[in-house]
Amino acid sequence: MKDIVIIWAWASWLFLWTLIPEKKDVLFIEQNETTGNKLLLSWKGRCNFSNQNVSKEHYYGDDVERLETLFKNFWTQEMINLLQKNGIDVKEEDNGRLLLASNKSKQLHEFFLKRNEELWHKFLLGEKVQSIKKEWENFSIQLQNEQIETKNLVIACWWKTFPKIGGSDFVFHFANQYWIQTQEGSPGLCWIETKENLSSLSWSSVVATVVLKGKDNKNLYEKKWVVLFTHWWISWPVIFNLTLFLNRYIHNLKDLKIKIIIDWTEITKRLLGYLKAPKNLKNYTMTLNPQSLKDRETAKVMAWWIYFSELTKNFELKKIPWCYVIGEAINITWETWGFNLQRCRTSAYQCAKAFS
Repeated sequence: MKDIVIIWAWASWLFLWTLIPEKKDVLFIEQNETTGNKLLLSWKGRCNFSNQNVSKEHYYGDDVERLETLFKNFWTQEMINLLQKNGIDVKEEDNGRLLLASNKSKQLHEFFLKRNEELWHKFLLGEKVQSIKKEWENFSIQLQNEQIETKNLVIACWWKTFPKIGGSDFVFHFANQYWIQTQEGSPGLCWIETKENLSSLSWSSVVATVVLKGKDNKNLYEKKWVVLFTHWWISWPVIFNLTLFLNRYIHNLKDLKIKIIIDWTEITKRLLGYLKAPKNLKNYTMTLNPQSLKDRETAKVMAWWIYFSELTKNFELKKIPWCYVIGEAINITWETWGFNLQRCRTSAYQCAKAFS
């Protein structure tokens, strides 16, 4: 009988593992042969670990107001202090984005693993969970060749947006077994396909104000950032964040317009050629008709999963005592640029209080 079993090695789990006291008998189960695959891929291996501007305004989902209290308990500066205390330098880049000074995600991953070795926590790699059952006050976890019993269960999985590195919809089906409120996922932080042929602009980018217009020409969303053009698609941070808004509030792209407003200081010859516009205007406007979002295999998130309101302050499921859900399995998504990893570690920090 284990005290705690944690399944799947994503960002929230790696941090949670370091916070559980040594006296606890902890087992971690990962279906991949290695740990931290998603963390190691963060920002092309550079590890965009947080953002200086973390606040609830950068997140979408139900009950996001709760995030403010959670961030007060463990937010960006606490993470910076932890890293620097352990000899890991950090740096700030554009829009408050925080990265490791070494530009190597592997440095943070190795720090987590070393800390867990010091705590003598155990793990199983290459083991896929077949099923989980609640039996009286304990949980029975069925693996391919063995069964494990535990008093406490923590689910820290990633969505099925990354099937090649172990992302799945396991937690979605698990929640439905116990009548836990969920919402089926749809792609987010992804490209938008347009009706217009943008081939003449392919792989060029521009800083612009992106405005989403509704059927009545009302402004629904507006942000300024970099836009990338690729054949029939638009991409990069401002577009990624726009897809979160579309997922949360608007599910039908029909009758929507995307206005890309470009200041004259940002205009290029390729843009002038596409727009067939004269030089020396104060600004230029490109109107695009969105057709679809990129599929889940290329999306960075999958919104949405278990409703945040189904969890206590320590991320315990109200309907399944001693079962905790942290990280990406919760009905919260985020803007790009480091907001996710901070939220994951904040949820792990709060969850760890239940085991202190």
